Amino acid sequence: MAQTSLPQAGSSVGDSGPYTADDWAKFYEVMFTGDQAATQGVLRNYLNELEVTGAGNTISINTGAGLCYGHWLLNDASVDITALACAGVETGWNRVVLVQNETAAAYNTNLMLPAAYAAGVPRNSCRIAILRGTCGSPGVLPALLTGPNYYMVELARYQVTGGAVGTITDYRDFCEFSTLLNADSIENRTRTIWVPALTGYNDSASTNILCEFVTYNNGPYLELPNAVQSQGWGRTIIPSDFLSDLSVQPVMLTGPASGNVYGWSYASWGGCGESSVSGITSSLAADSLSAINYNCLSALSCSGIATDDFLSLTYIRSGADALDTVNAGVMLLGWVVTYTADS
Repeated sequence: MAQTSLPQAGSSVGDSGPYTADDWAKFYEVMFTGDQAATQGVLRNYLNELEVTGAGNTISINTGAGLCYGHWLLNDASVDITALACAGVETGWNRVVLVQNETAAAYNTNLMLPAAYAAGVPRNSCRIAILRGTCGSPGVLPALLTGPNYYMVELARYQVTGGAVGTITDYRDFCEFSTLLNADSIENRTRTIWVPALTGYNDSASTNILCEFVTYNNGPYLELPNAVQSQGWGRTIIPSDFLSDLSVQPVMLTGPASGNVYGWSYASWGGCGESSVSGITSSLAADSLSAINYNCLSALSCSGIATDDFLSLTYIRSGADALDTVNAGVMLLGWVVTYTADS
């Protein structure tokens, strides 16, 4: 097996230079992304970490730096890109990406770029762009390119409906030393916290639901009644070691009854001085409940959350729907929250 080392003093002796661009790209890829080069690209704590925001039909990518398959990009001024609309009521999914062009010509296929790069990503360069999907009913999310001539790492994605840009979802995955990237270490950095149900509301009767206690599980719980719409709430703060991949699962108990509970989850968050406007809602789902058992319902994945944000959780039961077959009150105990920690 061939071995090599760099950098070394001298020229053309042993492993000394000259070194190629591919040599250095491979060095950075191995050091900072390991086998995660297809997803990891943003350098943490440098300027504004390439955060993506939007207003109207303008997508803005803040300052920062990153790697695209080992190729380093510095962005020292915010980049604005005009998002193209879909026709009528059609929808389309777009990705905000880093694009590495390793060919001898500018590249512009399915890309939206700032005016300075209207001709495309320059030859042998890395730039920020929007990768445009196909408009339709529904639209199709475009596939990322992973070589051999063009490489892409995703920063965010959003949906376009007609001419309106929807919520921007953060997909940044931060670079790390590759020694932290094996499967065991990722698993060992999975953290779990418990968020108890605090209070609730009977939407149909316009009455509050208060926590109760029951002897065989030592409570507390919120009873979401049968045959009406009701909801329960809980709240926590995002831990200081939070990195990514936050998901929440409501946990329920029943008495002797079993069947399907029909409802959906909602999560919202914001930091001190911010309004709790960021949020995500799951689809309506029928979750099977076994009598007496702890029942973990469908998970809701949240992105765009930051350390020390206040996280508000809601589960809404549509008990009057025919798909809700428990035919009894259900006890909402709280939520299991899992995430990947930064160490």
